[in-house]
Amino acid sequence: MVDIAYPTAFTPDLMRYAIAGLDAMYRPGYRYKKAGVYLSKITAGEAVQPDLFGVFSPDTHHRQGRFMFIVDAINRIYGANTLFFAAQGLARPWAMHQRRLSQHFTTRWNEILTI
Repeated sequence: MVDIAYPTAFTPDLMRYAIAGLDAMYRPGYRYKKAGVYLSKITAGEAVQPDLFGVFSPDTHHRQGRFMFIVDAINRIYGANTLFFAAQGLARPWAMHQRRLSQHFTTRWNEILTI
């Protein structure tokens, strides 16, 4: 488990924490499977309350937010993964298994249940 000092949506920070968590639990000689990440204490981006005695810069936080907004906007306009972080890897040999994916009755017009 990795505790993050203050809320962040900055992908490089999240990747750094994920790698630190992996380094903490990895043991050579064991076989591992792919796993997910559990996030808790999710807060709105405008409501960042840093640690009183920690190192936090509102200016840096604002710049990180603007950077992620630009990355997301470019990916939204030009397609997913137009911009991505090198740590994600260039080749993506895996894909999610969605054989048993349920329909989206409440979020997609073309999948509304009809009787």
